[in-house]
Formats: sequence, structure tokens, C-alpha cells
Amino acid sequence: MQSAFPEMMPELFNVNERTIYKRFLDFHIKFPQVYIYFEKFALQLIARGYTHLGAKMIIERIRWEVMTGSKDEHDFKINNSYIAHYSRLFIKNNPQYRDYFEFRTIKSL
Repeated sequence: MQSAFPEMMPELFNVNERTIYKRFLDFHIKFPQVYIYFEKFALQLIARGYTHLGAKMIIERIRWEVMTGSKDEHDFKINNSYIAHYSRLFIKNNPQYRDYFEFRTIKSL
């Protein structure tokens, strides 16, 4: 697996959304296990033959796995604003699966 720390990639990460992106990076650094789960579950679906994945569905599975209610022993809670960033990070680390997710422009909140 490549580095889980994303570099700024304008085609994947909207640079105009620095606040949410920065919060995502802070969360990702503090709780790297979320991305590890994301990649694991996405690759499981791909191995089973799925060719279109939903990032929200994968995040919901992570929430279920770590303890219903989205908290684990570290008391983290996954912000829905981070979902798009996890799918983009997955594609950065696994570019061969770029077509498995549908990407839209990330709008500032």
C-alpha cells in the first residue's frame, strides 16, 4: 500500500475547500485506521466483482464495524464531509480503480 498521506492533487482534491480538507487531513492523521478500513472494504467489493462503489456505503460499513454509532475505543466520529476525500484518497493510492467511484466537484460549505 502506498502512503496514506495525500499530496494536494487538484484533479482529486478541490483546493478551494481548504478548511474541510485541512480538517480531513487532521482527522486522517489522528485516525489512520479509518482509511485502512475504507481501502479494505473497497477492495473486498472489487474482489467480489463490483465495478461501481459508493463511498458513503463504505463509510457506513466502517461506522458499523468499529461500533454501531461510529465511535471506537478512541471515540472518533466520522464527519460526512470527509467521505468524498476518502474516496479520492483511495483513488490516489489505487488509480487502477478510478472508474469505480463517481466524482463530483466538492463545494465549499
